Amino acid sequence: MTGSLPGKCEACRRWVTKGIICINCGCCFHINCASTSPSLDDKSVPWICMSCKYHRHAKHQEERIRRLEHELKIAKEEIRKLKAGYANSSNSSNIKEKTNLESWNKPKNSKSRYRRFSADDAEVKLSNRFSVLETDSLSVGQQSQVLSEHEGKEVMSVAKKARSKRKILLLGSSHGREIGPMLKEGLGDRFDIVSIIKPNAPLANVVEDLGKLGKDLTKQDHIIIVGGPGNSLDRNFNYSIEEDINNIAERTVNTNVGFVSLFRRHDKPWMNGEVRKINLRLERALMGSGRAHIGIINSDYFVRGDFTAHGLHLNYQGKRKLTHLIAERMDDGHVSEVSSIPVITCARAMPFLD
Repeated sequence: MTGSLPGKCEACRRWVTKGIICINCGCCFHINCASTSPSLDDKSVPWICMSCKYHRHAKHQEERIRRLEHELKIAKEEIRKLKAGYANSSNSSNIKEKTNLESWNKPKNSKSRYRRFSADDAEVKLSNRFSVLETDSLSVGQQSQVLSEHEGKEVMSVAKKARSKRKILLLGSSHGREIGPMLKEGLGDRFDIVSIIKPNAPLANVVEDLGKLGKDLTKQDHIIIVGGPGNSLDRNFNYSIEEDINNIAERTVNTNVGFVSLFRRHDKPWMNGEVRKINLRLERALMGSGRAHIGIINSDYFVRGDFTAHGLHLNYQGKRKLTHLIAERMDDGHVSEVSSIPVITCARAMPFLD
């Protein structure tokens, strides 16, 4: 919840006139100190501070440890019972084997030593019946055709198994560094991830090999573009993103594309007006025909605390948050523990230009 909150901020210990209150501990924070979205200024939503989240997580882990210790104790007891049962069964089998051996022992005497058996004594009458198997009616040519079809099916099944992994192609400028390994960590072995990073490159150079790199991808695969328009804007303050979007759309109709919108420029705040206009033009450009396979990964969820001290690139926390947003798009909302950083999302508004 937000509003006029008299009291001191639990993070910076300064007086708070307008901020946010933790619903768990009741402490108040400045919006910036809470490291949350500025859009909370005019909304009333439940919010929990990081300290309460850490305590809750620690309590959950302690409960998990107790549960695992209980399961370990039960498993040890089962192993002990199994070992005891195996020892008893082995002893009983040894006794039975010894009894069987003793039952087959026959006494010998001097007469049996000199007794001779004839062939008639060892004759055993059999009642087996047999008949000649029918020959296969298939000709040699038909048999070879059946074998070739069977081998072809095996080759197709092996190729299908080899192609079972989905692919992710990550293209980007400096903003894309370390995102590939973080995605690999979060998504596991279900995806083959290839990262191509070109530091300080404009968007046209970032996607220049897109047609060659993405020609073998399918609708089960994804291309992620992180960075590039910001460098284009640095080189040309009148940069128009529509031409690059047309180029990307024409060469990626066979797969899916996730495009990370421009980040705020905390190193050059006077450029944020142009950044906002380019992001609006980006949304408007993707509403045309033939662009349904391109989706926007919104960068409005990042606050100042997600960037480095310089203000241009994301810090570790910001990259984990970006990885989480990308992974949600890849995995249809089912994400492994990519990040514990909360990401506040909102409905996508209709784009318009000032």
